[in-house]
Amino acid sequence: MFCISYDDDGEYTYQSMLRLGSGFKENDLDELSSALREYCIEVPPPYYQYSNIKKTLLPDVWFRPHFVWEVKCADLTLSPDHQTCVGRLHPSSGISGRFPRFICVRKDKNVTDATTAEQVEQMYLSQSVVKNQQKGAKYSSMDE
Repeated sequence: MFCISYDDDGEYTYQSMLRLGSGFKENDLDELSSALREYCIEVPPPYYQYSNIKKTLLPDVWFRPHFVWEVKCADLTLSPDHQTCVGRLHPSSGISGRFPRFICVRKDKNVTDATTAEQVEQMYLSQSVVKNQQKGAKYSSMDE
């Protein structure tokens, strides 16, 4: 799964965020398999950012951006494998979702309406566990 990101010039990239393999019903898999066939591409375009992904995690098939999927995760975490927000919170790690599950295809959204990297960063920072870590780091630096 990829997250959309815009740079200062309004150019966009799609950054790897997670691997999705659960939450699909049998009929979801059949429908998505059929629907995605026309969007298959041989190689990923240059605006796909996925360079940190281990070769064993690379997709078997690439698609042109078309569908927006709603995905639910247990939480967001820093990941050395994914590119969403890489360099923003950690020099070489991005943000990924833990235990992602497919919820539905968002037929009411275009790919340009998908969650942005900036929104993912804000969601990550708003998690209680991250806020508590930041407070702890703030107080420990005051003790020094």
